[in-house]
Amino acid sequence: MSVAILKKPQFLSALAAGGNNRYLEDFVEGNFLKFYFVVYGFESFDDGTYWLWQLCRQWNKRLIEGYGLEFEYGSGMLIPRGYFKSDEEIIAMMADTIKEGGYSGYSGVGISVRASEWPKDGYGRCIGLFSNTPKTDDDLVSIYQSWVEKYMLVFIEEPVMAYDGALYDKIREGGAVLIAGGRNSTPIMDEVCRVGMGDGIDAIVVALTPRDSVSAISIYAEKIRESGCLVFCDCEQDGGYEDKMVDLTIGIGADLCYEFGQGPYANRYLELVK
Repeated sequence: MSVAILKKPQFLSALAAGGNNRYLEDFVEGNFLKFYFVVYGFESFDDGTYWLWQLCRQWNKRLIEGYGLEFEYGSGMLIPRGYFKSDEEIIAMMADTIKEGGYSGYSGVGISVRASEWPKDGYGRCIGLFSNTPKTDDDLVSIYQSWVEKYMLVFIEEPVMAYDGALYDKIREGGAVLIAGGRNSTPIMDEVCRVGMGDGIDAIVVALTPRDSVSAISIYAEKIRESGCLVFCDCEQDGGYEDKMVDLTIGIGADLCYEFGQGPYANRYLELVK
């Protein structure tokens, strides 16, 4: 995947929809399966944020007219049970929104899967992910291989249950950026970076909170870069800490960010980099 944002981050994204376990009998609503609109390849940050805003407006129109659901720009939405037979329908509708709006070539779909965190059945298969059919890692790889080209997948976070270089290589052949979900503890980050060096991972997530400092998070960012991966920030969205999140992102020189093309984050970023 070639990206050409001149001002970091290289990808801008907005949360389009979220919600996990929609297809399990013991349904419990959650939000760690997330679908994003992603824009890339712009010569300036403000051009990218405007493009993303226009794309989200078209998405909101589709949801209202087709399902009576309203998307909130800046925080996305949780899609409840009963609206879609599978998550592929959501991704397909996102891809259609991109194509029909004339956004192809600079936009795509991103998915935060975190497959390792999903419940498993007695055979070690992931249950409730994307549909009600249990899935092995090989099943998930086949799905991604189809979706990367068909639905313009730009990035996938933790696509399979176990880090496996051969599986990652099969997915990334289509051009998607593969992301490992790092956690902010030194032992875990050391392990994730070690895996990243050998298993075809392109970027590693650093979770940012208002309690963090640039000096502390820079340690993890440096470990990630030494492993040959990009630094992908996941900023805490609640509590009115936009200024702190942007300061941290700029301070560690993040390459990519979740939800960073949205409202207060974009405004604060532009204020600092201009």
